[in-house]
Amino acid sequence: MPSQPTGATLLKELSSIQPQTLDNDPQARQNALSLSRKLTAALEDPTNAAVDMMFAPFIPSAVRIAVELHLFESLCESESPLSTAKLGDLTGADSLLLNRILRLLASINFVQESGPDRSSTTPTTHAMANPNIAAGHRFVWDILVEANVQYHHFLKETHFKLPLEPTDHVIQFAHGTKYHTFEYLAKLRPDRFTDFHLFMGNTMGARSYWVDWYPVAERLLDGLDASSGSLLVDVDGGKGHDLQAFIKKFPDTKGKLVLQDLPEALASIKDGDLDRRIYKQDQDFFAPNQEVGARAYLMHHILHDWSDKYALKILEPIVKAMKRGYSKLLIHDLVLPDAGVTSYQARWDMTMMTFNAGMERSRSQWQSLLSAAGLEIVQFCHGPDGEDADGLVEAVLKA
Repeated sequence: MPSQPTGATLLKELSSIQPQTLDNDPQARQNALSLSRKLTAALEDPTNAAVDMMFAPFIPSAVRIAVELHLFESLCESESPLSTAKLGDLTGADSLLLNRILRLLASINFVQESGPDRSSTTPTTHAMANPNIAAGHRFVWDILVEANVQYHHFLKETHFKLPLEPTDHVIQFAHGTKYHTFEYLAKLRPDRFTDFHLFMGNTMGARSYWVDWYPVAERLLDGLDASSGSLLVDVDGGKGHDLQAFIKKFPDTKGKLVLQDLPEALASIKDGDLDRRIYKQDQDFFAPNQEVGARAYLMHHILHDWSDKYALKILEPIVKAMKRGYSKLLIHDLVLPDAGVTSYQARWDMTMMTFNAGMERSRSQWQSLLSAAGLEIVQFCHGPDGEDADGLVEAVLKA
């Protein structure tokens, strides 16, 4: 068994980080976080760690209850600490129940215990009061976690075969539906579909957009032929957040910007929400793409929703629309290392396996998938948050 670093070794390495770098160096901050997590694991007794994992699910359960009660919003709206009795008045919940929920939340720094029976906010409280974050908790718990609890039963029935079909995996098993996840949400759980879209508008969190760290000028604008086709086509682009970020970063850029999605998704965009330079276009990504010869096609959090079988079907129309030696495909997803995957990355992969029988892919898995689609990878790019955040895969047609 490979030797593990000792607590003393990790502590020494953590102590070597210069404190001033934590405020302005994202990579130093990520390194400190990684070392601190390893230090915690090294210091904890293995048996205690194994037992602790049994009861870990009760933490997000408490958070989900707090979200339902708008507990974080109530705390953020107050200028002073609140008693559980006052929070009971505000939320309609029993004060003893709140007391038990709040002490668990305080133990993970989601709220501040300001004194006996009094609670106030931490920075995480304010993050949890963000409507988009709250929407994510409702969606993930009610749709994905409730399904994931049944995963071991589902896999037993399938003899532990990897789920590949979007209409025959754990969502159907747990929720009793024949629809694939997107249809299920649209037709039977519109409340959580709304939450899904709200959350997807906030998945960048505190992280920067790809236009801030991908060499757009060098890779897209240089050599642009505006007469050849669009500059950037955002495939299944939802509310157009990426195109809006592109315009903000490059306000004087010439070239057509196209937001593609299903009609019902585009219809949900309110007048005035999109920059007038963005052209909305109805497009099913399984159908032939209308924008032929564009400089770049962007797919942000699309392919990770699907197994390779369906990812190849999605890629096929784009590959046919691309112009050899000119067009680029930009895939904005996690790019996992082939070894040493972090907990964050692995949890996202399990999330996608639950969501639609999809997956987060490693470098070699991206290479294999795109090669099978007739593409070759030019480069993998990552921003200042490093490989633990989304990356960008740049690909072109094979020569």
